[in-house]
Parts: sequence; C-alpha cells; structure tokens
Amino acid sequence: MQARNAVLLVVLHEDGCRAIPWALRIAEARGKPLDILCVTKQPSPVFEPVEEDEKDLPELVATVREALGAALGEDGHARATLYDCRGPKRRRAILAAARELGAEELVLDLPEKGAEKGAGEDAHAIVSHLARAAPEDVLVLDVGTLKSEPLRVLVPQVRGGGGYALRLAARTFTNEECPVIALSDPSDHVRSKRVYARSRDRVDESHRERLEQREPKQSLDDAIAETVRTSDLVLFAADAELNAAELLGRLAATRQEHPDWAIALGFARSAQAAGAGRFERAVERLRLYLPTLDREARQDLHKTLRDGGSLSANFVVMMMLSAGIASFGLVQSSASVVIGAMLVAPLMTPIVAAGMALVQCNRDLFRRARIAMVGGIVGALLAATLVGLLNPRGDLTAEIVARGAPNLFDLGIALLSGIAAAFSLARPGLQGTLVGVAIAVALVPPIASTALAATKGRFDVAGGAALLFLTNLNAILLGAALVFRLFGLDAARAGEPSPPWVRRNMVGIVIAFFPITYMLATNLDASLDDGVGRPWARPLTKSLREEIEDRLEYETGVELVLMAESDIEDGFGVEIVLASPDRVEKPLKDELREMVEGVKGKDANVRVIALRTAPETDTSR
Repeated sequence: MQARNAVLLVVLHEDGCRAIPWALRIAEARGKPLDILCVTKQPSPVFEPVEEDEKDLPELVATVREALGAALGEDGHARATLYDCRGPKRRRAILAAARELGAEELVLDLPEKGAEKGAGEDAHAIVSHLARAAPEDVLVLDVGTLKSEPLRVLVPQVRGGGGYALRLAARTFTNEECPVIALSDPSDHVRSKRVYARSRDRVDESHRERLEQREPKQSLDDAIAETVRTSDLVLFAADAELNAAELLGRLAATRQEHPDWAIALGFARSAQAAGAGRFERAVERLRLYLPTLDREARQDLHKTLRDGGSLSANFVVMMMLSAGIASFGLVQSSASVVIGAMLVAPLMTPIVAAGMALVQCNRDLFRRARIAMVGGIVGALLAATLVGLLNPRGDLTAEIVARGAPNLFDLGIALLSGIAAAFSLARPGLQGTLVGVAIAVALVPPIASTALAATKGRFDVAGGAALLFLTNLNAILLGAALVFRLFGLDAARAGEPSPPWVRRNMVGIVIAFFPITYMLATNLDASLDDGVGRPWARPLTKSLREEIEDRLEYETGVELVLMAESDIEDGFGVEIVLASPDRVEKPLKDELREMVEGVKGKDANVRVIALRTAPETDTSR
C-alpha cells in the first residue's frame, strides 16, 4: 500500500463519529486526503479498505460509513477513505496502520472512561497512550455537543507555552468568523508573549490578523471560565514541560466542572515535542525502520522452512556427506575442506524452523524440525565415526583439539548467527547470505570433532566439541525465535497464552543456558590464564616423536625441550629444541633433520636448535 501523507481519524467506538466533520475540516485545511480507521478487537488481524458498495460490514464500520455519508452527502466516500482495522491489540493495530498509510497527523476522539466495559483495552487508555507515544502529530478532541466547526478557538498558554496549538489553530480553524485567542499565563507573561510572537510569525499572513493575545489578571483556569463561550474550542498544547496525562485530565475536569458549556476541548501535540512521552515516540519511530512481513511473505517463509526443515533421505545424505567432508578436513587440519563441509550441511534450516514453530505455537512444524535435527545429527555422527575408525593416525590434530575447548565467544557467534539466519531467510533478496551464516556458525565440524575424538579415546575433547554443538544449537534456536517475534509472526496469537508444550520447551532452552554458560566461562577463564586463544603449534606424529626420542636416549647430556610443527603459518616448518651443557654436534642435528624429512618430505623446513645450559656444580660441600 502506498503512503498517502494523510490525516488519519481513529474511531474506536460509535461516539467517535462526532469527530468526522472536524477531521474533514482539518484535512481540507491541510490539502491532504482523510483516512478513517475503524478499529475493533479480534484475535486475527485485519486491515483493508472498505469498498463503497460493500455489504455485511462490522457494526462499527457500518455506523461510521453512514455518519460519513450524512456529513458529506453521496460523495462522502470519494472524499475520505474508510478502513476496517482489527487486531488482538488495538493500539498496536492503530500504529501499524498509521505507518502503512503514511499518516502525518492522528485525530482522536476522547471517550469517557469505562465507555467500553468488557472490551479488554479501554478506549480512553488507548487514546491516552497514543496522545503520548504516537510518532505522528496528534490532535485529541472532546467535541461535546458541537457537530462541525467552532466559533472561536481559545489557546491557554499553560506555563507560557502553547506555540504548537496556536499554529495548528491558525492554519486549521481560523477564518473571518473564527478567531484564535491566546490566553497568556499570568504566572509567566514574558514567555507567553515571546511564544505568541514567534508562533504568529510562523503562520501565513492571511491568518495573522485573526490571531490575538489576551493577558488576564486572574489565574489561567479562572480566565478560561470567564472567557469561554458556547461553541468555542479550548485547545491545549503539550509543550516540553507538560505531561500528556495531565492535559487529558485537565480536559475531563473542565468538562465535569462546566456541564452547561456547549464547547469542544482539544489537546494538540507535535511529533517533535520534547518532554513526557519522548522516549515512547523514539521507540515507535524505531519501529518504522524495523522489517515487517505481510501475509504472503509469511506464507512463503513458512513453506520454505517446512520443506527444508523436514526429515528426508536427501537431508540425511547431505548431512552424512557434510560430516564426512568435515572429518577428513579436520584429520588433515585443512581449513578450506572444513569450510566446504559447512556449505554442504543443511542443518541450519530445521533449527531455524524450530525457532519459528515456537513463536507461532505450531506443534506440527516443531515436531518435523525436531525429527529432522535428530536424524541429521545421528547421520553426521555415524559418518564421522566411520572416518575416525579408518583414520590410521593415533593423535588428534590441532583443528580437532581447538573445538574441544569452546568459550563464551562461541556463544556470541552462535547467537548472532541464529539472528542472521532467521533475518536472511525472512527478507527477500538476503537468502544468499545464508551461506555466509553457515560458515560463521560451523554446525557440522563440532559434531565431526565429537565422533573423531571419541574414536581415539579422547573423551575430554569429545565432550568439549559436544558442548560447542549444544551451544550453537540453543543459541541459533533462541536467536531465530527473537527475530521471528520481531517480524510479527506471532501476531495471530497475540494476547493469547502459549500452550504448555511451548512453555516447556522455552523453559528447557533457558535452563540449558545456565550450565552451558558456566562451562563456557570456565573455558574462557582458563584460556586467559594460558595467555593464548588457540595452540601456536601442533604435535608431530606419534611414530616420528618416538623415533626422535629413541635416538636421543643414546646422547649423554642432551635433553629434548620441544618438537612441534607451526600451527600459525603454513610452511613455517618443524622445530626441534635441544638443551645441553656441551656443544651439540652437527651430525646429530643432521640426523634429526633427516628423520623429519623422511616423514614430511625433502621440502620440509626443519630447524634443530641447541641451547647451551650451565654445567651442574657440586653443592654438597
């Protein structure tokens, strides 16, 4: 729907029809179209224009259409557009409709408190909230017995303010028959004069001569009571120092104190007003930039996740192939192969689908996603176990060991990856970035590392890799649920309690985070004590280590300090560090170098470093 930059009249109850002539006057003065929003409460959201000849309308919509026709004649629907707006939370439905219609100003009729008994959200409370928090200009009217236009507009300059109300009245209501009178606040005449002069300069010259300011000697409330006449509009403004609730209360109190007055009361607030409500308006403006999904986009997303997140032969095969590729890459410490395995894995989709199922309370989708996750994980473990059993090497590579010690940083990566995955799936044109998300979170390598470490009896590393996978799984699930909640995929159930199975699963996810976070924090603390984030070197093969150790047993006074291959930079080489009080002869160095080259190849960069230590002294004397 295209934005119209319109004036929007919000009707919450049948009495709101009395504001239709006023809203028409405002729209005509602005030179903008008028949209009329008939808002009712129901579980399923609806927002659609009402056709001129449409039948079987809701009661409120039918009443408003009849009142609009009475106000304008047969062409009423041509001069104003009527909308049927329904939802579980009416204030949210109003703000969403105002956003979609591109409304610049909201006109609200102020109902009496308790006018809607048993209707859930009280209409008076909704109007009060919108008067404070709506990110548009707001005009709240209690038109009383006046049906169309005021004869005069009185603007009490409470605490010397009232600038916005003066400008609004001058641009909207003033004409040859309707002057605008500013009542200066006796407690601050100086500021009242300054605000009046500045406001007068900011309106068209044709309107200025119908503006005047009076300086009463008594209190402002007494001045209003003395000055007001039948058919006047008393219009307050929300300036920086004023509170919306305070002014709305003033309107109601004035009405009760003078029941014989046939006057209209109003409250005007600019979208840019400072003071009370500024934070709520900033939040609502932020919502304008947040993504939303229409009905068709929600259906497409549900179909994508349902199809991709269900167990099938294709899904299991791709999971097993991905785990096999990852296992071979981990065994060879090949980062490029491990990255390729991440691209093949389809496990992200059922996890994201489970997150959406929890938000929508869709038990069938959650069951499908859960079965797919279990089947995929079992298939991946079987494939990785097979590779581990066939692996002739007895040691674990640094790539496998590194995944055995996850920390809190991995939790942050997984949570952001879950958010990114859900966001990219939900937004058209961003689904190509899901490949990058799969690389970032690395779901399959931890599964493969768990199986590879277990086949070699390194259950400490296997447990750490399993912890990393559980961290990724829970964080992605939670991140996806948060994003889908933000996208409004829970709108159909808004205001309804979640079923027990959803509450149980959400409680389980939250509880699981406590031990996971504790173990991740412990690992992070241990890595900080070590001073490194990952090992700088990887060990040589077991057979080569044993060969070197056996050879050095025949050398008196020569001690082996270190033998390792660099894990920081490819081709950096192998280092063997020896220590001896005497000089280490060159033939020994050459022999050790040849041992390494026999395993690593002639191109291996081997360095044998000998350290001279101080000779031992006899301390028994």
